[in-house]
Amino acid sequence: MQKDMQKEKSKYKSSGEWKRADPSAYATAQANGLLDKICEHFGWNKNYYTGYWNLERCKKDALKHETRYSWQKAKKSGYYSAKRNKWIDECCKHMKTVNSPEWTLKTCKETAKKFKSRSDWKRNSSASYESARKNLWLDKCTKHM
Repeated sequence: MQKDMQKEKSKYKSSGEWKRADPSAYATAQANGLLDKICEHFGWNKNYYTGYWNLERCKKDALKHETRYSWQKAKKSGYYSAKRNKWIDECCKHMKTVNSPEWTLKTCKETAKKFKSRSDWKRNSSASYESARKNLWLDKCTKHM
């Protein structure tokens, strides 16, 4: 069975891709205690998911990156541990912000005026749209639509 599982996972680039493409094979490997061994191929280390990421490790790893986005792409487990534990601001205080204006009701309204529909606005200025959505400003920003 382990050889079949090894062959199956070799079709994929990551354990997540394997899990999405063939959830039953992934579940079988997990149920039979083979997941750790098989997922070594993907560079998966169960320590990342079972308490490995503490504040100090997150801060140290974050120092290798200039932006949150680059950290998130390079080391998802560390990045999301920092977010989940509310350490993200502390870990990222040395990082640059990349073109992220502070969206206020006024700037969201101004941006929304450039578009004829909510879907057009969302497609072309997702950051302002999402800020308006999260702050419950959509109706105020889209009266002209």
